Amino acid sequence: MPTYVMSYFTERDESLHLAVSRDGGYSFLSVNEGRPVLRGSVGTGVLRDPFLGLGPDGRTP
Repeated sequence: MPTYVMSYFTERDESLHLAVSRDGGYSFLSVNEGRPVLRGSVGTGVLRDPFLGLGPDGRTP
């Protein structure tokens, strides 16, 4: 079964968070113990509406 990765932010901490699912997307577990994996460093430091996409090779960003 494939592993899925989801990016998200929280209202409390508008930074990049990631979660993974190993059961086909039925349940997700936060990575990094629920702490952000990346914080904004430009302007106000807020990082909103993160997303993941495929690169030119169809696999990597």
